Amino acid sequence: MRMKVAITLVAVFAMSVPSSAQFPAPRMVKDISSLWSPDFGVPPVSFVELGGVAYFFNTDGKHGVELWRSDLTESGTWMVKDICPGSCGSGTGMLTEVLDGVLYFFANDGTHGAELWRSDGTGLGTWMVADIFPGRRGVTCYQQGAVLDDVLLFATDDGVHGCELWRTDGTSEGTSLVLDTVPGRNAYDAGPGGLRRINGSLAAFRNEDGLWRSDGTKSGTYLISSVEVDVQSYGSFINGAPWVHDGIYYFFGDDGVHGFEPWRSDGTAAGTFLLVDANPSGDSGYGRPFLKFGGAVYFATEGAFGEWSLRRTDGTVAGTELFLPAPGIVGTGLLGTTSTHLYFSAFTGSPGYELWATDGTLPGTGLVREINLGNVWPDHVSFVDNILIFPADDGIHGREMWRSDGTEMGTYLLADTAVGDEWGQTISVLTSLPAKIEDRVLFFALEAPDYNWTPWSSDGTMAGTARVALIDSETSSFWPFYSRWMVDLGTLGRKAVFEVPTYGPGSQLWVSDGTSSGTQTVPVGGSPESLGGGDPFSPWPRAGDKMLLQSSEGVLATDGSEAGTELLLTGDTSFSFHQFGDTVLGVVDNQVFQTDGTQGGSRFFPSLDSLSSSAEAGGQLFLAASSASTGNELWFLEAVDGTPELVLDIAPGVGSSSPSLLAASVVNGDPRAVFFARTDEHGDEPWISDGTPSGTRLLRDVRVGTEGSKPWTPWGPNGSRMMAFVGDRAFFVADDGICGAELWVTDGTPLGTVPFVDLYPGPIGSSPEGLTVARGRLYFVAEAPGLGRELWSTDGTTLGTSLVADLNPGEGSSLPEFLTPYDGNLFFTAYAPETGAELRALNLDSGQVALVSDINPGPESSSPATLVPGEGLLWFAATDGEHGHELWRLELDGLFVDGFETGDTKRWTTSE
Repeated sequence: MRMKVAITLVAVFAMSVPSSAQFPAPRMVKDISSLWSPDFGVPPVSFVELGGVAYFFNTDGKHGVELWRSDLTESGTWMVKDICPGSCGSGTGMLTEVLDGVLYFFANDGTHGAELWRSDGTGLGTWMVADIFPGRRGVTCYQQGAVLDDVLLFATDDGVHGCELWRTDGTSEGTSLVLDTVPGRNAYDAGPGGLRRINGSLAAFRNEDGLWRSDGTKSGTYLISSVEVDVQSYGSFINGAPWVHDGIYYFFGDDGVHGFEPWRSDGTAAGTFLLVDANPSGDSGYGRPFLKFGGAVYFATEGAFGEWSLRRTDGTVAGTELFLPAPGIVGTGLLGTTSTHLYFSAFTGSPGYELWATDGTLPGTGLVREINLGNVWPDHVSFVDNILIFPADDGIHGREMWRSDGTEMGTYLLADTAVGDEWGQTISVLTSLPAKIEDRVLFFALEAPDYNWTPWSSDGTMAGTARVALIDSETSSFWPFYSRWMVDLGTLGRKAVFEVPTYGPGSQLWVSDGTSSGTQTVPVGGSPESLGGGDPFSPWPRAGDKMLLQSSEGVLATDGSEAGTELLLTGDTSFSFHQFGDTVLGVVDNQVFQTDGTQGGSRFFPSLDSLSSSAEAGGQLFLAASSASTGNELWFLEAVDGTPELVLDIAPGVGSSSPSLLAASVVNGDPRAVFFARTDEHGDEPWISDGTPSGTRLLRDVRVGTEGSKPWTPWGPNGSRMMAFVGDRAFFVADDGICGAELWVTDGTPLGTVPFVDLYPGPIGSSPEGLTVARGRLYFVAEAPGLGRELWSTDGTTLGTSLVADLNPGEGSSLPEFLTPYDGNLFFTAYAPETGAELRALNLDSGQVALVSDINPGPESSSPATLVPGEGLLWFAATDGEHGHELWRLELDGLFVDGFETGDTKRWTTSE
């Protein structure tokens, strides 16, 4: 029987102590970003206009990606609400629609996962509409919605029905599934797509069965045609291509005879039909989009020989005609329309894709100006009156915003935000998707000299094009938290070696002794900005007295000096390394290698071509690795100088059981590993192995059936920690389909594999993560009713399982991350309303939680990340609100930082 924990009866293990007197003040090592190219992040990818205000997801470098607003003035540009407190970021990138003056969007508050939210543009008026997919995972399907008269239709997944059509009136009670069109937990791409409003009471969408219509009710939602509707992304379009004009749904469809060709539908079976067979060979003859101009709808089609033509239609077969055969034009893409022109891009072989326009007549159709338009789609452009605003690269200024009135003289550059052409060569789109706000256009651009994404607005003239606000003026840094440019910290003695991203691809190698003067770059040969890859939440591994890292050239070993940095192996490396004693395993050019940090001590394992995870137990290594004959299975390396041996081909043949979430330990003198593995019969379930075929077996079919009990594993520092040994027992997270993801325990036998505690009774689950062992106790992050996501611990008994501290009291979550045991403390980052997300420490002797330091004073967050201990120091990255995320260190061994124990006064130094 599953043991349930009554939260009201659990004794709180430790309470938060606001004092940080027991720790010296951490200090920033150096403002590195003032010397190197700062992180320019990612610009907003979509905007929604509401009442003359643009809403978008953005980050100021402190709060992560959140909902922002701008009325195109500096004073009117701010973050609406810090939905996921601190730097975690709530933005999913999906802004959907406006219903009755309220914006609806999907966001993740860090507790419920991605769910449907609403906002009236104020913090108090921003809240979650409904918890559609209970638990921390949240919905995984969120798509563009369609507003009918009094309801918003949208597609999402509640964890039961798969991606299906839903409706909401803005209340939790009024949010419900419309119809399970594909019964069961169907695949993401089988559900609704291309959802568009046809008129005030009717919308159309597609699924794997064909074209559907819906009035927002179950009875009014049904299939009208079995034609396959294409909704693949085009450019940056979210969820596909269909367009609606004058109550007609235009799309490219395949009836199984003609290939994908242009179709139309008015939401009825009789009104759904093929417009023209542009490619009679039977192959597809389609392009996108459908744009209305001068009383007709224009679209592009591809012929049997790859030639592109421009066509137009009045919505009937008879009224569909060829407008521009365009001999020699081998590619055409429609951009947008004004009252005087339809703009499109065309490729004539030279000078490349350029801007063309038509006034609806053949004599009035032609090239506007040779610029070098590049790949520009309809959602890259906007209009002010009869002026087209669009991104282009003239080969001089890089990719910047231009304007055109349809004439050569009226087509010119609006502003050179990033001076020169360097960024036009390294990044495909520097300007974000523009948004029309009343009589101006809002867009984001990289602005010199800081090169951060900055909001700009334009009225279509050079004089009227200017920056709106400097959102990220003081946060140029290497931003290590939830970013694809992630700092990797590693310690070497009392030094830290770490990676700093550059403007372009790759990163630089830096080393620091904890002083500003001792923090500098380390040249790594011919490509000083070639570093990259690796697990962003783990330190680099050590091979002997060196650290191993990846570069575009191959595998590097470094001791933090130029002379001590060398290329060990050349070729493309994998995304992670695996520590094994004092050696490291990795992959280069699809070959698994092992190295002690020297060229002579590097060797290959020719039987293996990839590594996905590993776990060491008493000098022996369990590997999830792949070979050509077995797929991804469990392997065992008995000694550093040994050879990996296949333990068991769990999914026989070239199929893969894909072992994951490995944890290993020595139990009764023998190695043991617990992991999840996948079979056709059971799905992903927990297994155990002693490194032999006979000792490798399924522990228990936790979730009976083929779905498997492996939990959803969030990306981040806690996500990979879902299994851990405490003594001779292993704890792991599993979802039995009844109680949600909860903590389980095993003694290595099927009967001894049982639920441990049910912290969140019912199907939601507490979703434990970040399992970390310190002083014989297991610490983890989990959610409980009325408590949010907080830090918990257990001594291995249900009575000894308790909340450590409710740092964000009540239902709020403190979201602890980066759990790091060191020097008698468990260091971690967590959010509290009065301090924001800051560094905290649990004293493992007293059980007290202390705030180490409020680095960014008050409720703002310093968002510490990537905590790495090193000989009396704790290295981490944080922002004080002035310098952005930079390198910090915390002294843990008193006033003197080195040499005190020797008595040699010449070696006595203090922190700066």
